[in-house]
Amino acid sequence: MATIGHWSSLAEAQKLVQAELLLSGVIETIIKEGSLIPRLPVMQIDSKEIIYYREKTVVSVLDYVSVGEQLSWKADQDYGTKQSISLVIAAGARRIENAIAATYKNPNDYRAQAMKEITKGVAHWIEHQLIYGTGTGGQAQGLKKIIADIAGLAEVPSDYSSTLNINENSALSLANLRALTDSIRPDKPDLLLVNRTFGRRFDAMAQEAAIEGTAAPKMQGIIQFGADQLGARVTYFDGIPIIRSDFLTQTEDANGDAAASTRTSIYAIKFGTIQEGGLCAVFGGQGGSIGKFFRVDLFDKLEDFDATGVRVIGYFNFALGSIKQLGRIYNIDPAAAITA
Repeated sequence: MATIGHWSSLAEAQKLVQAELLLSGVIETIIKEGSLIPRLPVMQIDSKEIIYYREKTVVSVLDYVSVGEQLSWKADQDYGTKQSISLVIAAGARRIENAIAATYKNPNDYRAQAMKEITKGVAHWIEHQLIYGTGTGGQAQGLKKIIADIAGLAEVPSDYSSTLNINENSALSLANLRALTDSIRPDKPDLLLVNRTFGRRFDAMAQEAAIEGTAAPKMQGIIQFGADQLGARVTYFDGIPIIRSDFLTQTEDANGDAAASTRTSIYAIKFGTIQEGGLCAVFGGQGGSIGKFFRVDLFDKLEDFDATGVRVIGYFNFALGSIKQLGRIYNIDPAAAITA
């Protein structure tokens, strides 16, 4: 073996140097976008529960009367079923060992890396819960649960299932998508939430592919492209932004629950506070920096551990004001061709 200057071999010389270069941080590979957190309004309350009522009837005020005829005094106003939203508690804690923080600071800031990963985990959790939270076992209620509860109300109009909670049970029909968007009142939905597969399908319908029985040029007026505030391209269906979510799965069952199956859903959402009728997050306490309504507590010392700690905790739930500001098409077969 050849000598290396002063040293008898390369192996001996390498004992005094660091041959490898460790880059700072961890390369991100789990990249998921949900897009709902930045858009979600929040309401702060100083109680564990919030109660409200929805309008049920329109008051019949006027009658035709003859001259001198006695007027009738009416009492015919009713309100819908009481809505009660209770805050749930979500929390997570991580221990950060002092020994690691003290001896592994170069090139990584151990505490900063842990906090970055916790923040990302919380954001992913919120996006998933906002769609699939069951509202049972201490969980928040997600979009699917909110719609299921509305569908079970006695005062819901008979056409609700055919316009705002549509069971496609087949390929997506654009006629049903039009019925869904037209049923969101007042105005149009703020967005249509789809998974990435359907986001690409809508793009293709306007660019290189047609839908069944429809010439591709006809799609130019229905599906268009624009830019958001940051200049990124956004696809529009009849003027409504189509927003893609990695948390809206293509493995739902026939009821729209996350499962090992082959169906998916599309949601039409209008945001706003409960009083405005829209979809929002309700939280208690002072909130924090993660997802707007989570508080971050830092602990300098943990009893019985040579460590510091980070705790993320929030008291929250998701709520909808009007039944006319959230809808979905579910049980969609994503493998089938989209029809007119």
